[in-house]
Amino acid sequence: MMSLYDDVNSIIKKQRTMEFSEDTCRRYETAIMDFEKMVSDGLVTKRGNQLLSIENKICDNVEINHSKNKSG
Repeated sequence: MMSLYDDVNSIIKKQRTMEFSEDTCRRYETAIMDFEKMVSDGLVTKRGNQLLSIENKICDNVEINHSKNKSG
C-alpha cells in the first residue's frame, strides 16, 4: 500500500514530465481571455474568482436566506 506522500509525489512527477502541446496552450489562453471578459462584464471578481450573485427579479433582488432556522 502506498502512502499519501508516495501518491502525491508520483502525481507531481507525472505533471513535471507532461509536455504541453500547442493546442493545450491555446485552450489555456482562450480560458484566460474568457475569464478576463467575465471580469470586465462584472460577472466575476478577480479576488478569489467568486461568482457574483445572480439578479433575482422575482423577489425584487432581495436576498433570501434558504438555510434552516436553527433557533427553532
